[in-house]
Amino acid sequence: MLMRWKEVKDYGTAKSIEGVYEKGQVCLVVEDLVTSGASVLETATPLRALGINVTDAVVVIDREQGGRETLLENGIKLHSLFTLTDMVKVLRAKGKLEEEMEILVMRFLEENKKVAVPKVEKLRIKSLGFEERAKLAKNPTGKKLFEVMVKKESNLCLAADVGTAAELLDIAEKVGPEICLLKTHVDILPDFTPDFSSKLRAGLPRGRGLLLLAEMSSAGNLAKGDYTAAAVKIAQEHSDFVIGFISVNPASWPGARVNPAFVQATPGVQMVKGGDALGQQYNTPYSVIFDRGSDIIIVGRGIIKAANPAEVAREYRLQGWEAYMAKCS
Repeated sequence: MLMRWKEVKDYGTAKSIEGVYEKGQVCLVVEDLVTSGASVLETATPLRALGINVTDAVVVIDREQGGRETLLENGIKLHSLFTLTDMVKVLRAKGKLEEEMEILVMRFLEENKKVAVPKVEKLRIKSLGFEERAKLAKNPTGKKLFEVMVKKESNLCLAADVGTAAELLDIAEKVGPEICLLKTHVDILPDFTPDFSSKLRAGLPRGRGLLLLAEMSSAGNLAKGDYTAAAVKIAQEHSDFVIGFISVNPASWPGARVNPAFVQATPGVQMVKGGDALGQQYNTPYSVIFDRGSDIIIVGRGIIKAANPAEVAREYRLQGWEAYMAKCS
């Protein structure tokens, strides 16, 4: 059995759908009565988003005000124990209803055969702040990352894909005050030396943590669906080592919201939406953080290739942090 909560809290399981289910299963929706069909649709929509098949609904009373037709238009067959007309006739026959009231009810039904289905606004869950999430992290590195983000008011990660170690140290020095994380590939640096990491770390404490690749921002990639679900499962089983995910749109992942102890970092971020010749798909800081449910924006060429990397990094930091504050309000 499943249950849908009308309001989702930002504590506890933070689930809108409670229960045990698997993708592809069939779910029968049960309600007390139906008028326009809106309540059944409000339940069926998130269930279908989870991959659950909803084709039928059972109610005690059909008020005969368009709900049956509306549901049928949306692929759901309504089964009712009684219609309002049935109830009125029975009550009249048993002497429980005056003829005048019967006439009034039947006239009302005749004049209100179709009740408009109100527009259902998408439910937005208020997000926990990084400070609260730091307390949930099992991995010390993940905890430290949340704390750094709060202290620096930054959820900006620089993807420093440069050609030499010297370039990397230079760009890190320029944008260091604006970022909370630095992403790089030391294996491609021809001038890499054993003391390079100590220079880059500059006195920072050592730590270990893994960001799992759950999604990719390049067009036509295969990191989606079952792959993403498997990545989440691995993270949950190894939360003492995994600190989060490289993701694109965690808000769209089926099922309950991912454990807030995990951080979500999204690549492919620029000031304007679009794509490039390499297949990279770009989204704005606000859309990535507020709409797609990520935590950290990963920016590469937009900063590295800028005439003034520090100035541009600051702008990205401000936009990313503004989106985070909006998500928490």
